[in-house]
Amino acid sequence: MPKFIGMIAGVALGLVSTALFGQNAALTDPPAVAAHLAEAREFAGDLYLPVQQHLCYIHSPEDEARVADRKARNRLGPTPVFDNFYYVGTQEVSAWALTTSDGIILFDSLNNPDEAKAYIVQGLRDLGLNPGQVKYVVITHGHGDHFGGAQYIRDTFGARLVASAVDWDVMANGINRFPPQWRDVVPQRDMVLADGQTLTLGDASITFHITPGHTQGTLSSIFRVQDHGKSHVVAFGVALGFPPTPNRCGNTFNPTRISVGLPTLRAPRWVSPTILTPT
Repeated sequence: MPKFIGMIAGVALGLVSTALFGQNAALTDPPAVAAHLAEAREFAGDLYLPVQQHLCYIHSPEDEARVADRKARNRLGPTPVFDNFYYVGTQEVSAWALTTSDGIILFDSLNNPDEAKAYIVQGLRDLGLNPGQVKYVVITHGHGDHFGGAQYIRDTFGARLVASAVDWDVMANGINRFPPQWRDVVPQRDMVLADGQTLTLGDASITFHITPGHTQGTLSSIFRVQDHGKSHVVAFGVALGFPPTPNRCGNTFNPTRISVGLPTLRAPRWVSPTILTPT
């Protein structure tokens, strides 16, 4: 899986440029940022161009058309990324599965029960994994495209649902303002994770950090994965991509969100991990 790992490293460079972008008012690329973007683009190649474009750029309509064409030609099914870490999401929204000696931890649950069945449950089966072994669903942030299938997975397989206290409130309070397709799938409040708290299942331990920005209670995490017997530390940073068009920048680059969110990405706790994986 060297190409995928290389893409992760390239996107990490792109995310550095995201942080730098927040410090510049203009939409031009400073030389240091341009260098990171060029390296991320080289890593991406054609196969991972949609991911790199989503994370590293604000798109023009022409870019959107080109990326849509690449998406149609490069559909991604359930994919082993590491020996114990798998992608089970769609082309648009991610979901991940971390396998342990005592079951599976899911990161996010897509838009609704139908997507959870088609992509997560069937994806796990296609990978030779048992969806009945899902013990936890981590809701990384309180938006419907990440919590939509959570209650279905809990009801079907008995998994516990975990989120930050702030984003449990976001979900509960959003019932009256979410789009109709998400109002009926808001999960019932379950486990609460605090900043710095560790969740352990079998031989895996995940340390969570609240990284405000996309939502005030967004959860990012640090944990170990294996690749052909070699251990890596993954810093799983959530919701760090650019919005698709300039007219949607206001929410992402809101000064309050930048002032609250960027220090969490610069904190010493993110220094030791060697790989940054986007969602």
